[in-house]
Amino acid sequence: MIEVAEGVFCETGWEGANVSAIVTSEGVVLVDSPMLPRDAREWKRQLSRVSDKPPIFLINTDYHFDHMMTDCLLCDRVIAHMLAEPAFAAQDSEVFTQMVSVFFPDIDAEMRREVEELKPVFPFLTFSQTLALNLGSRRVEIMHVGGHTPATSVVYLPDDAILLTGDVHVHDRVRGWKKRSLGAIDFRS
Repeated sequence: MIEVAEGVFCETGWEGANVSAIVTSEGVVLVDSPMLPRDAREWKRQLSRVSDKPPIFLINTDYHFDHMMTDCLLCDRVIAHMLAEPAFAAQDSEVFTQMVSVFFPDIDAEMRREVEELKPVFPFLTFSQTLALNLGSRRVEIMHVGGHTPATSVVYLPDDAILLTGDVHVHDRVRGWKKRSLGAIDFRS
């Protein structure tokens, strides 16, 4: 886990989506979720070391399974672009199990059982163009940009000049698909 600005953390060590967390006085805002349950549990453990407040929102930057599969283990108040709603409704534990089998063909029986038990979290809040969250002294702006999926969004922290890009910006693909980017761009430089 890397602290890219005070109270803004990114984790890039897992297959699939890069994940981020924004600590606010109201609670923690998560951006995307790890793909595997063991990684989601580890993410939760890491976050408990930097904040005693629980996650209050989880923003999905797109509706692909690798960004939202373990939402149910982290937070039930999901924010996503309105175009993501049908995709969230179409995904279930069978889809998750199939996708994990493709990306992790050697997965053990215990992990397969955990994946089979995952339940998609339907968005609590959707937006069409932008959504601003004012959480204590921290402002979190979510902007629809399209591209990677029709529902792709980015998360901007104007006071920190940080843009969390999800899959909009990915570089140095290794082993076919693993992302090595922080998924965060610092505009202060």
